[in-house]
Amino acid sequence: MDSISKDNGHFSMNGGDGPLSYDKNSSYQRGILEASKAIIEEEIATKLEFSTNSFCIVDFGCSTGNNSFPAMHAIIEAIKRKYESTDLKTPEFHVYFNDVVSNDFNTLFRSLPPDRSYEVAAVPGDFHGSLLPPSSVHFAYSSWAVHWLSEVPKAAEGLKSPPRSGGEMEEVYEAYLGQFEKDLESFLK
Repeated sequence: MDSISKDNGHFSMNGGDGPLSYDKNSSYQRGILEASKAIIEEEIATKLEFSTNSFCIVDFGCSTGNNSFPAMHAIIEAIKRKYESTDLKTPEFHVYFNDVVSNDFNTLFRSLPPDRSYEVAAVPGDFHGSLLPPSSVHFAYSSWAVHWLSEVPKAAEGLKSPPRSGGEMEEVYEAYLGQFEKDLESFLK
């Protein structure tokens, strides 16, 4: 089943909770958290430096939230354990959910866990550009979105079928690799 739709040139996950929704077709993505949870907890325990009384977490590519909420819970619990090992007061948590403008944020907000320990806000827009004020993010998370490119590389525009020759394939490969490197650098900045 196809849980992706295209709106105004941007791809987004199908909203709602119907049979073609991201919610019903994202168990593979859910596995990413399970596979990375121990790494996230270890990195927080060993590398997180203490900050202010307010801690900002951003999920880049939150979709409708069904995979994002368990990730935010795991991250916050790991941060709480880190703070509890000191005499410092546990901070207030703020989670910003980011996805493309056409994302179904209504489903995300209707699905928020009622027992969550954080305040929320939506930050719609392309994460390849600036979305939040400088130095405002303490922890960034993205389980399945950073590989999306901001645009189709020029060498691949208009292709109706895969390139057939070695030189043409190499050119398209290099174009996609170059676009990914440019987009990832923009994202990290």
